Amino acid sequence: LQKMKDGAKIDAFNISVTDIHMTKAISYKDGFEVDYSKNVPNLNELKNTKLKNQALMVNNYVILKMKAEMNNLFKGEKEYERSEQEKALTKASIDVKMETKIYEDIRDNKEIRAYIEKGNEKLSAIGFTDHSVKHCALVAERAGDILTALGYAEHEVELAKIAGFMHDMGNMINRSRHAEYGGILANEVLKGTDMSLEDRLVVVAAISNHDESTGGAFDVCSAAVIIADKTDVRRNRVLERDSNQFDIHDRVNYSVKKSILKINEEKTIVKLKLTVDTKYGTVMDYFEIFMTRMILCRKAAEKLELQFKLIINEQQLI
Repeated sequence: LQKMKDGAKIDAFNISVTDIHMTKAISYKDGFEVDYSKNVPNLNELKNTKLKNQALMVNNYVILKMKAEMNNLFKGEKEYERSEQEKALTKASIDVKMETKIYEDIRDNKEIRAYIEKGNEKLSAIGFTDHSVKHCALVAERAGDILTALGYAEHEVELAKIAGFMHDMGNMINRSRHAEYGGILANEVLKGTDMSLEDRLVVVAAISNHDESTGGAFDVCSAAVIIADKTDVRRNRVLERDSNQFDIHDRVNYSVKKSILKINEEKTIVKLKLTVDTKYGTVMDYFEIFMTRMILCRKAAEKLELQFKLIINEQQLI
């Protein structure tokens, strides 16, 4: 462009917006550095959602800037048509916003919340720990955090969050086979959203396979939901207030003073670290009721190319 402005010969220098490639976006604390000399990978190949969104913003800025400069150089020429790349970028930006809106709609959906709370009411009456909206919201956020930490795209993150929030809807019908009942209920609810059939099947399958009695991880969405759900062990999940009435599930959950789920910097290990007060529950109590769940977590972690580690009171047990 500078050569054109200086009057250089441009017979063979045919510029159009379709020739403008996505520029490299480097994230800094207070903005971006734009390298006009290099190209970045195809937008769809970028796993990191933050970088993907930044690349969208920078690329749109560069295109608009160059279009303005070309219009100044060639006054009277016909306006350049928007390229297919611009259209794709705009659509990708809209898709990200729509995915986020779908999760927000699911989280605030009165029917879904009613199913979850009715199921929790039933489970509470027969002595179960908390399976309320609070538990489901925690599972949703944790499932999303797991995939975000591993660099998966926003699309996969949102599907995991949706499945995580809806995973215990089936308790409203019956605790036995609640995962499968939940999948059926979720399928009917999601038909009324803008979610594609392909995405709906991913969510429904993850919900239907999250329970250790009949399910297991088979993709990244189901793996994230399983780990998020089975590692939700905490004192305030206990609904029974009289410690004399605690069953083994109450004792184990109440004994957990601190629970941390963490993925290491190398992204090779996911670790559940518990601090347990043995006054209320022993390590053996934990294994008695959670061994099958921890095995399920280990297999789910393998789907995410991770090793699952369980540490109780600074002792590694798995």
